[in-house]
This record gives sequence, structure tokens and C-alpha cells, in this order.
Amino acid sequence: MKRFSIFLGFIALQCASALAQDVEFTAAAPNVVAKGEQFRLTFSLNAEPKEFNPPSIQNFDVLAGPSLSTSTSIQVINGSVTRAVNYSYTFILEATKEGEFTIGAATATVNKKEYTTSPITIEVVKGDEPSRTTNSTTTGTRNAEVSKSDLFLVVQLNKSKVYRGEPVLATVRLYSRFQLVDLADPKLPTLNGFWNQTIELPDGIKVEGVNLNGKIYQSAVLKQYLLFPQKSGKLVIDPFEIVVVYQQRSNAPRSVFDDFFGMTETYRKRIASEPVTVNVKDLPNGAPASFSGAVGSFKVEAKTDKTSVKSNEAITYRVKISGKGNLQLLETPKVDFPAGFELFDPKVSDSYRSTLEGVSGSKTYEFVAIPRTSGDYSLEPFEFSYFDPSSQSYKTLKSSAIPISVISDGNDTGLVQISGIGKEDIKFIGKDIRFIKSEFELKRRGQVLFGSPLYWLFFPISIMIFVLVAYYISRHREIISNVALVKNKRATKEAKRRLKEAQKHLMADNKDKFYEELLKALWGFISDKLMIPVSVLNKDNIHQHLTDLKVDETILAELEQALSECEMAQYSPERGHSHMDELYSRVHSAISNLESALGK
Repeated sequence: MKRFSIFLGFIALQCASALAQDVEFTAAAPNVVAKGEQFRLTFSLNAEPKEFNPPSIQNFDVLAGPSLSTSTSIQVINGSVTRAVNYSYTFILEATKEGEFTIGAATATVNKKEYTTSPITIEVVKGDEPSRTTNSTTTGTRNAEVSKSDLFLVVQLNKSKVYRGEPVLATVRLYSRFQLVDLADPKLPTLNGFWNQTIELPDGIKVEGVNLNGKIYQSAVLKQYLLFPQKSGKLVIDPFEIVVVYQQRSNAPRSVFDDFFGMTETYRKRIASEPVTVNVKDLPNGAPASFSGAVGSFKVEAKTDKTSVKSNEAITYRVKISGKGNLQLLETPKVDFPAGFELFDPKVSDSYRSTLEGVSGSKTYEFVAIPRTSGDYSLEPFEFSYFDPSSQSYKTLKSSAIPISVISDGNDTGLVQISGIGKEDIKFIGKDIRFIKSEFELKRRGQVLFGSPLYWLFFPISIMIFVLVAYYISRHREIISNVALVKNKRATKEAKRRLKEAQKHLMADNKDKFYEELLKALWGFISDKLMIPVSVLNKDNIHQHLTDLKVDETILAELEQALSECEMAQYSPERGHSHMDELYSRVHSAISNLESALGK
């Protein structure tokens, strides 16, 4: 009993300390409403107020309120107690006239200290009921026919005329005159002719009220892309499709509280955006010799880690290209080292950030070279050219030449990449020839191998080894040349790698990356198995191809369900960890079963 009392005291002490948390007092209401529409105005406080004073509400009819609701939660984690409390004061208001009106600040007193909310501005526009006709009277979620002006998708472009390689921001936005409940089964456009980069939505899919042409819509950004056109001409962005689940007011007699207490009916409808065309201009003539497709605005930095080395000692030459543009598509630059240096393939590292303004960051190339002969050299200036869309012109950047002094370590080998014969090469050749002995005598030593018993023993073995090696080389070349076979063999390996990455994100509770890796595993596996580029794959042609290959309908259904659930998860409200575990198992099973059906 004593221990229990001590524990209660400890809890009370911790709760008391929790009261010292920062006090937050906020006001919330729609930013735009229609004339005649009823809505909520809520003041929320995370501490118990001694006194609450609402503002004077003008230009709106107060239908009900303020009603007080309280919620409290206590968590004990490793002996640490966290107490969360929330007090909400809610008004039900009705907009009575059009215009822009401000509701003043509310005040509350907590622990003898006064707190104030920020004023709220609400726009009231002309109101009208969304048109609707239902074609079903079944219970539960229904299919519905609605006006295209009440529920629609659009793909918005920040510009429709660009140069090849210049990024276009594409935003997929949903507009609805109804209350949105859920989004499901998205079908993403193929984006043929574009290299694309998805922009992560920092707050996920956020629904907000907007005023569009004098009408109130529930609106949400579903997807954002940065599109880099890879060819000139008119490129079409195919429709984006999704199933929308929404609610309408019921046809039953209405009261003030209908919208707040479930007097609604639920419907679902698949909608699609209209195709959008991007006019892509080819880059102008007269590109510099050092231009390799960079479009944007860049700067260049080139330097070595040292300018004085010994022969046969490695030197690192770093080239850093930074700025904003198609950084991901940059080719490895050509670097010319003097004769006498052995050059290795570069190590490439990058750091990108995709925003609404474009892709910015840097790409660094590290070239390792080894001077084989001593002497004084000069590393030629590094030259980089790009096309600047803002000035509609090519620009060339050039670094400074770098002098390099190579001191002999006494073991100059002369093993160089020869682009001509220099002074050092001649010195080495002369030295090498000078020490060749010209007087010699051939003598017979030991027993002759040819014709001996040992010769006849190893001769057939040598022939067999030669035949096997020749067959192996021939077979290896055949396999390498057979792209289909290579892709087919790598399909499972690549899918397992993606699933392993997804599992890491699952353990870290990184939901966005988890779903992304699952989708890449599925689409990549199907693409490699069917020998169809991911860019032209969709559920319909997947089904058709797998049906032609006599894949069982059960496996097809499992695969299609896995694809749908992965895509749906990106657009639905956050799911729990258990759902992620289940989905991971489902994707793993779908890949395994399809692998068995198609054969390894």
C-alpha cells in the first residue's frame, strides 16, 4: 500500500510538472465559405482556463455555441509521465452576406496569465448547391453521376512552352463541391518523352477550401512532378485517374445539425484529368564543343588535392558542378591529363534537392590519376558549357590551369597512357635499350619435353581445357548479347534488393520511402520479366501479357491487388505499422508467385 501511495505521488508530481508546458491557444475556421453555409468556429486551448472570453461575432449568425469539449491523455514511458489536455470551445455559424469579414481574437486566462488567439479572416462568396444525380439507390458506398463542374481533376503546368531539358512543374489537383472522404486506386500517367522527378508533399495530401470562379471547392494537391522533356515537339501528358469517395447531404428534411451529425450519404466515382500538351523547343544551333546537354544555371569548381607529388603516387582531381537544372542527367565530363599519367574511372557523388522551383544541388566527380614519370606538368583548364533558358543562350565556364610537379621516387616505370612521345618517354626508352645484353649463347638444358611421356599425358588435357574455355567465352558473349536473358535473370535479384530497401524503411517507419520501394520492386520486376519499359506499363497491358503467357488468374489477381494497395497507400490517410507489414508480405508473395509461374 505504501509503494502504491508513493507511485501515485510520483504520478501526481509528474503531472504537475506537465502543467508547466507551453500554453497554446488557437482559433480555426474555413478560410472561404458560401453565403447560407453553416460552419464551425473552434477555439482550442491545451491547458485548463480560469476564464474564457469569446470575441464579438459580427456579420455571421450564431446558430449554436459555445459548446465545451475536453479531452485528456496521460502517457507513462520509462518512468516519464506526459499529460496532454485540450479544451475546445465550438460555435456553429452561418454566413449571411457576401464579402470578406474578420472575427476578432478570443482571450483566455491560465495560471493568472492571459493568452490571445489571432484574428481569423473568412471570405464569403455567392452560394449555390452542387448539382447531383445519383444512379444508384443501394445502401453503403454508392456510385454516382455528378456534374463535371462539381468534381474534377486538373493537371496544372507552371509553363507550357519550354526548351528541351528545361523543367516543367506539373501539379495534379482535385476540386470537389462535396465533402471528401477517401481517395483510392490512382492510375499515374506514363509521362512518355519526359524524365520526371516526384516532388514530395511535406504535409501529405492536405484538403482546403478554395474559391474558384465564385464557387467553394474542397481542393487538394495529389501529386507534383518536375518534368524534363527529352525531345522536342508537342509532348502530351496523359490523364491522371483516381477514385474519389465523397459525401453529400441526404435528401431527408434538414436541420441545423445535419452536416455535423451524419445526415449524409456516401458515394464513389472514378474521375480523370484532361490530357495536357507541352510545346518543347529544340535547343538553338551553335552549341560549344564542351556542351553535353546541361540546361539550367550552373557554376564549376575544379581543383586537385595536391600540386606536388612523387612519381607513382596518386593525385585526386575534383570537379564540382553545382546550380539548378537537369543535374541528374549530366554526363561524366571529359578530363584531359598530360602524357605520363595513368587515369582511372571517376567516383561520382551527388546531392540534390527537388523543390517547386526545380532541382538544385551539386554533382562531384573525383578522378584519380597516377603520374608514372617525373617532370613539371600542367593540367589543362576544365571547360563546361550549358544552355541558360532565362537568357536563351549557351554559356561556357572554364577553370584555371593547375601546375603539377612530379618528383621521381627512383622507380619511374614509364607505364603511361601514350598520346604522343615526349621527352620523358625518350629518356626511358633509351635507358631500357641500353641495358639489353646483345651477346648470348643458346644451350640445351635438361630433357626435351616434346615427345616425352609427360607431353603425351598433358596434351589431351590441354586440348580439353582449351575447348572448355572457348565454349565458356562463346557462351558468355552470347548471354551478354542477349539483353532479354540478362534482364530476365536480373529481375528477381533486383526485386529482392528493392524489397530489402523497403524493409529498412519499414523498420525506420519511413512510410513514403517504404511505399516507393515496394512500387519500384513490383513495376521493375514486371518490366524485366515482360521486356516492356516501365514508362509504357499499365495494369491493362500487364494483365493482357500475363494472360497470353498462361499465368493463373489467382496470381494475376494477387499481383493487381498488390499494385493497387501500394498506389492507394500513397494517397490515403496514414496507415499503421501493421498495415505496412501486411502489405510487405503481400508484395513479396506476389513477386514470388509470379516468378514461379513465369519460370526462372
